[in-house]
Amino acid sequence: MFLNSKDFLDRITIEHGPRDLLTRYFLATAEAAASRDIHFDFGTFDELMEVNQANSDSWSPITTTFRPCLGGASEDNGIVIFGRRPSGQVVSCQAARLYDWQNSNFKTEAEALRLFYAEPEAAKELGESCDVPSTEAEKLSGRISYCGGLWIHPSARGNGALQLVSTLARVTSYAFWGSDYITTLSTPPNMKKDFAKRNGFYFNPTSPVIMRNSPSLPGADLNMTLLYKTPDQMMQYVFTMTQNLAAQVDRAVEERRA
Repeated sequence: MFLNSKDFLDRITIEHGPRDLLTRYFLATAEAAASRDIHFDFGTFDELMEVNQANSDSWSPITTTFRPCLGGASEDNGIVIFGRRPSGQVVSCQAARLYDWQNSNFKTEAEALRLFYAEPEAAKELGESCDVPSTEAEKLSGRISYCGGLWIHPSARGNGALQLVSTLARVTSYAFWGSDYITTLSTPPNMKKDFAKRNGFYFNPTSPVIMRNSPSLPGADLNMTLLYKTPDQMMQYVFTMTQNLAAQVDRAVEERRA
């Protein structure tokens, strides 16, 4: 098996957003990843489970949202993007789900556990619950992209790989689905690393999403932070990122010529 950037780019269909900007972004991101010996590839949620289990030494169990058997994740309602070495070895991942909450909102769906389970009453753990105290989450309604499952193999970490991997699924989900909001939940360690600010997300640090007795942390409370951005905020971030990636490529070319 040998992958190259063209395999992935050929499967990108830009249905929403500024086509010229997004085309430049996808090309620049694929080129920047290839320079790090990473080539992107779409996968399935069943493959996601297999890769997650095979890398349990560096990757916690995938959240139920992205598990086909519990969360109902499938290629009809989500995407999985792997980063692979040319040999085919998976070294990164990010996934996204599309939720149609035209008549609901993030707060209602998270607290009902429908963000995490296809059938919450049948699948949830004993005592499992989710509390979203912030009424701000109520405005996150419509077509919602929820991104997660972020992982990078220890051998591929550093050198800007995190930004490339984490941004790609969010931008792809918008280009495919035209989401009204792009969302994710961030852990305390990631928040301490300024993940939200570095990735252009809005968040309210005083309004956590409290998950109790979830499979991610059985028997305890997990205080997450809801991060989100609008399509306009996403495109502003994409514009800046694309410019920075192009500048990196130009510098690399000049260094090779020197």
